[in-house]
Amino acid sequence: MPRSLVLTVCCVVVVGGVGRAQEDAGKFVTLRGMVIDTSFRPVPGVLVYLSWARIFSLSDDEGKFTLAEVEPGVDTLQVRGRGFMPRAFRSFVPDSVHGIIDIGNVKLHPGPPPTLALSATVYDTLQDQPVAGAQVMVNDSVVGETDTTGVFSATEIPIDWGINAVLVRRVGYSPLFRTFWVGELNAHRSLTGVMRRQAVDLPAVVVEGDRVIFSYGRMREFWRRRERGVGRFFTRADIERRNPIRVTDMLRTIPGISVVRVGSTTQIRSTRFGGRCGPRIWIHGMQLFDSDLDLLVHPQDVEAIEVYRGSGETPAEFSGAFNPCGAIVIWTR
Repeated sequence: MPRSLVLTVCCVVVVGGVGRAQEDAGKFVTLRGMVIDTSFRPVPGVLVYLSWARIFSLSDDEGKFTLAEVEPGVDTLQVRGRGFMPRAFRSFVPDSVHGIIDIGNVKLHPGPPPTLALSATVYDTLQDQPVAGAQVMVNDSVVGETDTTGVFSATEIPIDWGINAVLVRRVGYSPLFRTFWVGELNAHRSLTGVMRRQAVDLPAVVVEGDRVIFSYGRMREFWRRRERGVGRFFTRADIERRNPIRVTDMLRTIPGISVVRVGSTTQIRSTRFGGRCGPRIWIHGMQLFDSDLDLLVHPQDVEAIEVYRGSGETPAEFSGAFNPCGAIVIWTR
């Protein structure tokens, strides 16, 4: 019996054929297709996503994309490429369909690049006063500083489709880190946060074995969990010794963790479950979902890393209700 996927765009219905591979994929299916421009040339680096951006992919050099672990039902397929107008498709995958579904070509028309209007207000968490002169960075590019009232505002900041990162930092304070998703043109985002003063901490514990002071200051919980010996831990000294190009380079030698490239994105997967799920990612106390870690943080900005490979290793504060694939915890400098 032939199988099909129905995608609707306004009043247009597109039907794609279905491959018979991977019949044992359970209730999940895999969607694949190709992004082209109006001249029918493949377009690389296009963001394609489903389910509120929890399933996403970037098209490769041939314009091809793959969305894995898609559940049957009604959803919206979003397509976003720099220099092209956004497109959205209503999709329906019947329960009877399994394996790989080829949805064919998705054509994009020229359009403006995405920009952001950003406003931020930053306070001192102890004195409840504005933090002036704090540097504001969007995706590793400096876009300005807060004024004497702790406020920053700018328009038409160049950004990327999908995940973007804002970092606010000032000497003497811990950095303020936020991520946000952009799927619309002329996006507006507001940020209000507090920055903690960083005092010089006196050491609480000295371990004679390697002569490193461990449990003190904001890193106290990191050193406490490291002392327990459950999980893998990398300090700033470990990172500098290895000198990685990307943060994920620190994870490639850990048994049970797989780092793979899908198009132009990097994905982290647990090998214990056939590579079908990845560990949860935490950066500076914030949980991220299905994020490309290398797009969010640079090795130079990392103070320490914790890696937990499964539910048996993951501390309760990073596991949630159900987390079989572990967690990766990033401490920023």
